[in-house]
Amino acid sequence: MIIKNGNVYSDEFKFQKRNIAIENGRIAEPSRGGEILDAEGLYVIPGLIDQHSHGCLGGDWGDGNVEDMGKMAEYYARNGVTSVAATVTTLKPEDVEAAMRAIKTFGGQKRRGAAVRGINLESMFLSKAKKGAHLEEYLRLPDKALTERLDDASGGLLRIVNVAPELEGAMDFIRDMSKRYVISIAHTAADYSTALEAERAGAVQVTHFFNAMSSFLHRDPGVPGAVFDSGLRAELICDGVHVHPAVIRTVFRLMADRVIMISDSIRACGLADGEYILGDLPVTVKGKRATLRDGTIAGSCACLMDDLRSAVSFGVPLEQAVRAATLNPARTLGIDDRVGVIANGYEADIVLLDSALNVKGVFIGGERIV
Repeated sequence: MIIKNGNVYSDEFKFQKRNIAIENGRIAEPSRGGEILDAEGLYVIPGLIDQHSHGCLGGDWGDGNVEDMGKMAEYYARNGVTSVAATVTTLKPEDVEAAMRAIKTFGGQKRRGAAVRGINLESMFLSKAKKGAHLEEYLRLPDKALTERLDDASGGLLRIVNVAPELEGAMDFIRDMSKRYVISIAHTAADYSTALEAERAGAVQVTHFFNAMSSFLHRDPGVPGAVFDSGLRAELICDGVHVHPAVIRTVFRLMADRVIMISDSIRACGLADGEYILGDLPVTVKGKRATLRDGTIAGSCACLMDDLRSAVSFGVPLEQAVRAATLNPARTLGIDDRVGVIANGYEADIVLLDSALNVKGVFIGGERIV
């Protein structure tokens, strides 16, 4: 197939009007012959990669329900997300392990929809002071043996491990486990110096920047100050609820190459307002906001494509927003040699958008899904 006349997002993070081809599931140089898709007036971008999503359409990765996972993968795909890191919240260790086994089973099946590119363990090794929507009684100190057991259960799918670096034993945990996993500073009351120490120990990113972490103050810069003053990457929820649009614009101006746009979506994503469950906690959804009974924000109701549109509406250049939702998470997950850019030889995970950023076509591995 040849996709012609589209505004193609290049590996130089610019849009260029040109033709591309799909051959054997990969991107190639156009040649004569074959089916032609005229993309005149459309943006042609890499498939979005959501490295932090708990679920959608009533399903949650932590439920361990393989049938629901299939529905979720199809929903992601319809909304332009072609790769996802299945994100498991804080549960009892045995329930986390069961979820890992189920995700392994699902990942080994041939299905239409977004590909599971790894597991994001946002679970257990978090600060009680900044627990957010994580059940306090399940929180525990960082545990290397437990992490390895969970990874074994996943069949080696574990990619991201979240940890609050101020916890007892956390620095040793980060030093050891960063050799195998992406360590993300998360749900933490750590100060500026502790966050920088965690980076030196091997942490490479922070989870949902500004949310569930110490604040950025001019005499006490906290974890956000450490991010600005280092090479730490930053997950960022761009729905306008979790972070003010002015702050989103500022973050992109300062460090667009280190922003990883995430949805942090929960099972309510794609469904109506109402009562839901996140982990073992009740959540109320009204409009764009999901909250616990005490008003604490509990994940997001938006998918990643919604967040990309929102970021652009807030004033983030489309080129920067696309990079934050494609190549940047691909690098974190270690799949940037296969997906995340439109370049010859890469998997043909492609999304077509109109000028209003509505999805007009989705290809996964060269197969048209939408």
